[in-house]
Parts: sequence; structure tokens; C-alpha cells
Amino acid sequence: MVFTSFTYRVVVILATILTCNVAINNSELSTIQLEKEALLNSSWWSNSNMTNNTSDHCKWVGVIPSEIWSLRNLDILYLSKNNFTGRISSLLGNLGNSIVSLDLSHNRFYGQIPSTIASLTNLVYISLDSNQLSGPLPREIGNLKNLTKLVLRGNNLIGPIPLTFGSLAYLTDLVLNSNKLNGSIPDGLTQLTQLQFVDLSDNKLSGHIPFGIKSYVGLTSLNLSYNNLSGRIPPKIGGRILVQLDLSNNNLSGIIPDSLFPWDISYWQSSRDYVDLSYNNLEGPIPHNLQYLHPQLKGNKGLCGAELAYTMVVTEKCDVYSFGVVALEVLMGRHPEEILSLSSSSSSTQNVMLIDVLDSRLSPPVNRIVKQEIMLVSTIAFACLRSKPKSRPTMKRVSQEFLKQKTSFAKSFGEISISELRNQDMYLFDEHDA
Repeated sequence: MVFTSFTYRVVVILATILTCNVAINNSELSTIQLEKEALLNSSWWSNSNMTNNTSDHCKWVGVIPSEIWSLRNLDILYLSKNNFTGRISSLLGNLGNSIVSLDLSHNRFYGQIPSTIASLTNLVYISLDSNQLSGPLPREIGNLKNLTKLVLRGNNLIGPIPLTFGSLAYLTDLVLNSNKLNGSIPDGLTQLTQLQFVDLSDNKLSGHIPFGIKSYVGLTSLNLSYNNLSGRIPPKIGGRILVQLDLSNNNLSGIIPDSLFPWDISYWQSSRDYVDLSYNNLEGPIPHNLQYLHPQLKGNKGLCGAELAYTMVVTEKCDVYSFGVVALEVLMGRHPEEILSLSSSSSSTQNVMLIDVLDSRLSPPVNRIVKQEIMLVSTIAFACLRSKPKSRPTMKRVSQEFLKQKTSFAKSFGEISISELRNQDMYLFDEHDA
């Protein structure tokens, strides 16, 4: 007989009920015999199939027969990559505390995960990924105190991550990506200090990233991308062995903390190791130690010069760009994201007036000197934001212009457009700025 990979899986399932090489009493023998007959008499296969066919079981179809759930001596149930369908029976709980590994992944199961899964108190590994499961995550999973790996990705699960998950003290892998989960990331998850691999990407999670995430000292991979997370990046994430960090495609804002990356570069040994902070609303300078990791930063318009997010070529004009962003933010009372998106086309800013983008919480300026200072700051800010780095002034020249305090507008304050501010040539690059 030639054993296929799935034949081995069948052997694993039947090992405790079809063979017995140790001394057992009559009651134990009776139980094993009953389980053997229940499995062989189920609708899964016939005796002739067992003896004459060892390859077709890897494409089993249909519904798991109820007899399977009565196998209370089962250690491992591995039914991955078949064509099973239907709901996962609530009789699952009848497997009791003998089973340590449950893998029903890559099938076509639908409906909710039964809460009776909490009866499998010795479970170490659960994988139900790549099915069509729906409904909320059962809070009862939090009762599985021995669980180390929970893999539920690629389903249609909804609702928040249960607070009870914070009780899974031995959890090392939490994989819930590609569902429809919402709500915030529970602060209780930061108590799971054994976590090594966390993937919550491609959901609808919102709120901030818990600052307690720094307690994940053994973390090697964290993926929170493609959610609706906001707020600032925590000052520290994980420990020295983190080699994969993906926070892209969220609404994160503020600067990238200098203390975020205490990592040991010697752990970075493959092309799979990466940092991706792209498509957020980050601003300010890029930490020096991050530059060696060649991060993905595109889509952060306020981040130290848009060109740096693509080329990673560090020049003095990057800090100038950041200054321009901050200067506009002070004048506008908010991040100048809309203005930055318009600034690439002068025609799109012709009808946008300077007075209309100033901080609406403040009264319009009436003092002549204040108006002149606002026009001066605005003009210099837009010069710092020019798309071509060589067209930006140096910080030295910026400081000189502030000392001069000269403006060259013939129009009144209320008639000046953003387009006119952008097209001022008094701060164009010249050779002595190189």
C-alpha cells in the first residue's frame, strides 16, 4: 500500500481506536471498540474503500457525519483541504478534553463557530481558516487556557474581538485577518506576552493601536494593515526580534517615534522581512535607524519630503518639506492634507483663497502687520513644499527670509489665492543653495 499525505492524516485520526499496544481494562477496551465501530459504520467510507483506495480521501465531500463527534479518545482531528460543507456541529464539544489539535481549514463550512468549542479544554491548536464561517467570534474561546495557536483567517466573521481573548495566556499565534471584524483592538490583548505572530489585517478595526503592545517582547511579525486604525503609532512595538511590521493603509497620524525601532538588524535575513507604513497620514522626519530597513512609506504626504517615501535618498531638502507641512498646519489649525493634494496643480488652486483655509476657530486677522506675517509664512511654506527638491529653499535661506520680513504682494490680504502663493519666484532654487 502506498501512503499518501492524507493517508497519514487518516492514520492519525484512527490511531487511538484501531490499534492498542498497551494493557487496558475491559471498560477502556469497550469504549475503543465502540468508537471504532462508530467511525467505520459512518457514511464517510466503506470497508472496501479502506482496503482498495488510499488516494480519494483527500477530496472528501459532503457533511462530516455525527459519529465523528463521539470519538472522545481522539487527540488530533485533521480534515484540512477537502470539500466538506455544512455547519460545524455543536456536537463538536463532545470530543471532550482529549483532543489537542483541531484543523478544519480550507473547506466550505458555513454558519457560526459553535460555542461548545469551549468544552475542548485541552486544545492547543485551532485552525478554521479559509472557510465561509460567519457571525461573531465566540467569547467562549477565551476559556481555552492551553491554546497556543488560533487561526481563523479568510472567513466572514463579524463583530468585535472578544475581551475574553485577553485570557489566552499561552497564545503565540493570533491570525484573524481577512474577515469583517470591527471595533477596537482590546487593550487586554497586550497582556498576552507570549505572542509571536499577530495578523489582524484586512478587517474593519478602528480606534488606536494599544500602547501596551510594547510588552510583546517575543513578537516577530505584526500585521494591522487595511483597517481603519487612527491616532499615533505607539512609541515602541515589540522587542529586538521583530522582523515584519505592516501598519499600512490605515489613518495613522503624527510622527514616526524615534524609539519605535529597537530591533536587532542581525535577525533580518530574508526578503520577507519588512516595514510598511505606507498610505497613512504620517508626518515629520524619518527616524535615522529606520532608514537602514528600507521601509515602505509612500502615501504619507507630510512625511519629510514626498520623494523620500519613494527613493529613500536623504537630503537637507527633506527637512525643509517637513517644515512647510508644519507651518501650514499651524496656520490652518489642522493637517494640510487637502492643500497638499491640490498643490501639484496650480490650476486647481486658482479659486482657493488664503483667507479661506486659515484656522476657522480664530477671527480673521485685521492688523496689517499680522496679515503680512501670515502671507510671508504662507509663501515660504509653499516654497518648501515644491515637488522638485532642488526647487525648495534651504533652511538657511528660510531663516534669512524670516529675518528680512518682506513680502511682494500688490493685492489685499483677502484677494490672495493659494495659486499665487505657490508661484512666487522669490524662493526658487539658485546655485548657492546647493
